[in-house]
Order: sequence, then C-alpha cells, then structure tokens
Amino acid sequence: MNPRCVRTWLRRLGVALGVVVLLLVPVPYYITKPGLAEPIHAMVRVEGGGATGEGAFLLTTVSMMPGNVALYAIAALHPFYDALPKQQILAPHESPEEYTQRQLQVMRQSQENAEIVAFRKAGLPVDVRAVGVRVLEVRRDGAAAGVLEPGDVLVRVDDRPVRTREELLRALQGRRAGETVRVAFLREGKRREAAIRLKPLPLEPGEPHRAGLGIVPATERSVTLPRRVTVNAGSIGGPSAGLMFTLEILNQLDGRDWTKGYRIAGTGTIDEEGRVGPVGGVHQKVWAAVRAGADIFFVPAAAAPGEPSNAEVAKRAAKRLGSTLRVVPVRTVDDALRFLAELPPKAEAGPDAGV
Repeated sequence: MNPRCVRTWLRRLGVALGVVVLLLVPVPYYITKPGLAEPIHAMVRVEGGGATGEGAFLLTTVSMMPGNVALYAIAALHPFYDALPKQQILAPHESPEEYTQRQLQVMRQSQENAEIVAFRKAGLPVDVRAVGVRVLEVRRDGAAAGVLEPGDVLVRVDDRPVRTREELLRALQGRRAGETVRVAFLREGKRREAAIRLKPLPLEPGEPHRAGLGIVPATERSVTLPRRVTVNAGSIGGPSAGLMFTLEILNQLDGRDWTKGYRIAGTGTIDEEGRVGPVGGVHQKVWAAVRAGADIFFVPAAAAPGEPSNAEVAKRAAKRLGSTLRVVPVRTVDDALRFLAELPPKAEAGPDAGV
C-alpha cells in the first residue's frame, strides 16, 4: 500500500477513535444544562376555571443526561452547563430508574401542596388528612427490597397504625437488626401484609447505629378540594415547580389575571404552609426564562447552608446574559402575591415593564 494512503487511513482511524471516546466513553458525572420555560396553563386545568389574560406563568426546567467525555469537556467550558458527580444526584444504591420514579413522586407531592395553598389563598375549604406513609424509594440492599415497591403506602407496623412519616419512625425506634416486623400496606388500592426482617441502615458520620426497612418515606395525605384540579406535567419531575403551580392554580380559581399581561417565570419548592424553598440549577432556569421572553423571574430568597442564595445566582445569571429580566426573591407565596398585586398592568407600564 502507498505510504501516503497508509498515513491518511491512520489519521482517519485516529479521528474515528477519538470521536468514539468523546461520545461513547462514560464519566461518573451527570451533565445538566438549561431546559425549557413553558406556560403552565397548558398543564393545569381547574374545574370551572381557566387561564385568563394575555400573560402567562412559566414553569422552568433543567435538562440532565448521563455524562460522556465530550459533554464533560463542554461543561468545563460553558458557564450554563454543569457536571455533577453521580453520588450527588443518586441516593446510595439507587438506580437511575429509581431516581426518576422518586422525582415523579416528589413532583406529585409538590402539586398537591400547590393545590392546598392555592385553594386556601382563594378562601375555599380544603380538607387535608394524613392517611399513611408513601414509599418513595426502596434501597436495593435494604430490608424491604423485594417486598415493598415505590408507590406503596404503609398503614400499619405490627399493631400500630402509621399515618405519618413521624409515626413510622416512632414505630421503628429502638428496633434492632434481625428483628421481624409485620407491615400492612396499600398497593394500587389493595391492602397487603408482609413480614420484614430489619437490617442496619446506612449511617452518616456521627450517627448512632439504627435498624430499619431501608426505604425513603413520605407522609401520604388525602386532600379533598371543592373543585377538581387536573395537572399533566408529563415527564417533568422534582419539587421545584411548586411555587409556579400554586400561582397558576390560583390564577384559574380567582378568575382574575394575576399575570397582568406579563410572562412570569420562576422556580421554588412550596410546602403546605406556603413557604418557598431553595432549588438547584437556578442559573440554567434563568437562561430558559430569558430564551422564552420572560419579563419577571420569581426565585427563592432562602439559601441552602453554605451556598449563595438562589436570588444571588439568578441575578448573576441574568446579568451575564445581558438580560433585562427582573429577578424577584420571595420567601412565601404571599410575597409573590403582594408583588403581583402592586405590579401595574403591562399595557399601562409600557415596553420596559417589569424590568
């Protein structure tokens, strides 16, 4: 073979192998990047209500994918891409599929909190009762593996009814590894019982030895509302859309236009009392909001321990993008509602309204 042809062939082979390494060789990281900012009124329907006005509340998301060499290199260079160690995303012994299911369960709870808060703010009656303990995750090496499944609802441990996460913890307090407990639980509405032999739980530094079921529990509630709410968020998971779901549900309940013609994006968890909690990926959600033409961005004022506040991160991101997006920190849903109540309608405020 002609030496020149050999060199050309080797160069092409080297390029092909390089591409394979970049795209197919995994790294122990997840790569996150800006997701979407989408109008929530397309996801939420309140019986007897409807979206009003020219504006919109926008749900913002972060896109996440398993890392490879190419994506890791991009994340190292791009200010709006992040490489997060897998152990920062997945719980111990949790598979990606289990993580996805856990995030969907957390999203369901977030939507429920949003409904409770919105109906209360609208002055409508809400009946909330704790009815059991939902299993968000079953650790693969835990005592309940092969017995319980994510989505099951525990209602009894031995002869003790359990209606809340706290009651479950008390029922298991002081138990030792090797002891057997009998649990009653609901799966797809049908009651089942099983015996589970407790195992040691994973310990954080300084924690005392404990035995348990090896599950991630959350209080399951029965929520009765005077009007039906339907939420279809597709595959979006996690708790961070709670604030924006609350505002959209209230917007439809009130029959008034809380948006006042603005495109209002945001992020933040919501609890049953209307408190707004910090979230991750704020800079990426700001990018999504700017790209979607948002005027205003609601962001949690609170900060996670040892980290800058979500508000600081959001303002830096908006400045870096050269955007006129108005970042509004809030600690509660009442803070957001007070801001909106005082906001002049966009048609009256002019083209620079909200900035």
